[in-house]
Amino acid sequence: MITNNIRKIPALDGEDIILLNPSDVLFLYFQNRNVMVVTKQKEYRTRHSLNYWEEKLARLDFFRCYRSYLVNLNKVERISVIFRNSYFLKIAGHKEYIPVSRKNALFIKEMLDLG
Repeated sequence: MITNNIRKIPALDGEDIILLNPSDVLFLYFQNRNVMVVTKQKEYRTRHSLNYWEEKLARLDFFRCYRSYLVNLNKVERISVIFRNSYFLKIAGHKEYIPVSRKNALFIKEMLDLG
């Protein structure tokens, strides 16, 4: 039986499998046919799809802000507005900004109670 309760995120560290606490994960992203799990210390590869992680981590405040990004909303420290409805998220402990799709811009404002 598959459950949505997840305690650890298995990720590949070379040949080893490391078990990450979801609270330590900044975001996940899809690139070059791989899903990467990003923490403050390192990036790891996972064997599961972004869709899989979106379903498993939804109850832990992870949000699919863009087709190739799943962010931990607890790690968002800034929302930048570019033009009218273009948003980018600044994640604590990471230097790059993450895009928010137009479709999800209003939804993320609601989730973060921005009115």
